Amino acid sequence: MDNNCITVYIGSPDCFEVEYCKKDLSTSILHISDIKISEKYGEEYISAFCHESESEITLKISRINHISPHWVVIMEEGMLVPKDGLYVFACLGDMHIEHVMFMMSKGQYINEYFNGEDAPSSGFCPLLPVAYHYVCPSAESFCLFNNHKKNFR
Repeated sequence: MDNNCITVYIGSPDCFEVEYCKKDLSTSILHISDIKISEKYGEEYISAFCHESESEITLKISRINHISPHWVVIMEEGMLVPKDGLYVFACLGDMHIEHVMFMMSKGQYINEYFNGEDAPSSGFCPLLPVAYHYVCPSAESFCLFNNHKKNFR
């Protein structure tokens, strides 16, 4: 991938799935967010939050084979949120998919908002979360990012 292609993702609040070619030519799949140009290595590299290692990583742009937006499938009831921020959930409703958003804290149980009498429902049945997407660190940054994008269309 070249530097011009990756600039589209810099500053985006989205989570991305990246196929990355390592030095030994093997590939790995990573899930990253908070993408920015590396302050340490310059314009040939990006820094990002890696959801697998739960830490900041640096990737050489020319070694990125593919990048695309990512939804995380909820496989078990005890899954925890990987970091603080605003999340959108795809939920099974009454014969359809609905989306709901919640501010959540790192380590919080995903199903916390979907149990109990205040749980979101389709009007006929409770919503069952099946996947989530990290949006951004706060509702304010979500609004600022959307306003920023509108100004450049």
